[in-house]
Amino acid sequence: MRLWYRPRMRIRPLSKSDAIVAENLRKARERLGLTIAEVARQIQVPRTTFANYEAGRAALPVGVGLRFCRQFVISEKWLAQGRTPQDLGASDDPQSSPGELLPEIRAIIEFRMCASLLANPIAFSIPQGLSFAVAFERFLRPEYERLTKPNAYLPRVELTSLPEPDLARNLLNSLTDLWLVMIDDASLSLKQVESWKDQRIFVERFIEIGDVLYRFMTGAVIDPTEIPEWLRVILNNKGYLFLPGLNPESKPTVDTRRSNDHLVPVDPWQELVAKLRLLLKEKRGAQAQLAARLGVTRQAVNRWLTGASAPSAAIVLHIAEWVRANERDQKGKA
Repeated sequence: MRLWYRPRMRIRPLSKSDAIVAENLRKARERLGLTIAEVARQIQVPRTTFANYEAGRAALPVGVGLRFCRQFVISEKWLAQGRTPQDLGASDDPQSSPGELLPEIRAIIEFRMCASLLANPIAFSIPQGLSFAVAFERFLRPEYERLTKPNAYLPRVELTSLPEPDLARNLLNSLTDLWLVMIDDASLSLKQVESWKDQRIFVERFIEIGDVLYRFMTGAVIDPTEIPEWLRVILNNKGYLFLPGLNPESKPTVDTRRSNDHLVPVDPWQELVAKLRLLLKEKRGAQAQLAARLGVTRQAVNRWLTGASAPSAAIVLHIAEWVRANERDQKGKA
């Protein structure tokens, strides 16, 4: 009887920067309270593949890393290098000087400061095959700093017209986490011991705003007397939102159709398809180039163009940026 010995495949050890990313990937997932299977489902990779990235058996590819950051509203910089309250100089004194955030609060903000680099033009210049750690240091860091510098604390997320309920929930969860910890920090800086009182008031006001917004978006009749006085004053006088019927004499002082600077909308998919068809007709070999850049077959692109299927949200973001880049080139040549 012959016994066959199959040697174990040797795993190449990761570089120090790739190992840091693997550790941060695990920390982020555990911090979010999610299982490996749930994270893998949301970013559309096999569970075993994501487990290998987390365990350091394989380097995290840049594309998967960018999808992870966008989907769960995680800072690309944090994933690349990680920051803890200790790194930021936490002390035993729970008080901070006026106007200065506590290290713990700053750490949470840095954890959530996503720049949505997935569809940024810089992502198209990254050579294929690079790990997230290498790509961030060589290509992404300057663009990340540029996009996040104007933001005080709000993350930046690209939104598509495709249904992304998981992303919507993740984004709302990240924002409420940020607001609550910042209210806690403000209470401490004002030496108010009962910080939960301020957080509770915020939650109550948040629910009231959400109820009014929900009824407005669903076309329900809104009785102005049902709106809390504090919110009615803001709606009428500050111009943050204009609700028809709330005050017939009032005029919106802010165009509510303008998107939030932190929520960057992408053209609806059908509009992107129409623009894509025109660009592919004008440029010879463009469809093959686009398919190669997206890592899909030409047949997949054809199915999208004919409406037989639709791509994932991550692919839509890449297509949107590809269309923008070509439109900019055409304007430059005109």
